[in-house]
Amino acid sequence: LKERREQLHALLRDGIEALQLNGHPDHRLPNTLNVSLPGWAPTSHVVLSAVGDKVAASAGSACHAGQELHVSHVLRAMGVDKERGVRALRFSTGRYTTPEDVTTAAAAIIAAVNTKP
Repeated sequence: LKERREQLHALLRDGIEALQLNGHPDHRLPNTLNVSLPGWAPTSHVVLSAVGDKVAASAGSACHAGQELHVSHVLRAMGVDKERGVRALRFSTGRYTTPEDVTTAAAAIIAAVNTKP
């Protein structure tokens, strides 16, 4: 699980300038990646709308899923402000997630983030 999470993080970090990791770089769940898009990028809900048929992901944190433009108490406790919080994306990998699945998901996310309106 951790290998797929790290693969996804590396691909997103390489493809999205100024991507920020939310959480500790080492001490976190092996299957979960939470990142925030840079301020020039669309909000997480816009990105999720663009990739929803290709990628299973959520905005923010699990405790506030579906609440657009709200920052969860978990992200706030981690020091994430509203500007960064509304650009937070949460991904989970599973035991059946393949390296190809991760590559496909990352490509879709990177394209959605880097597409200019």
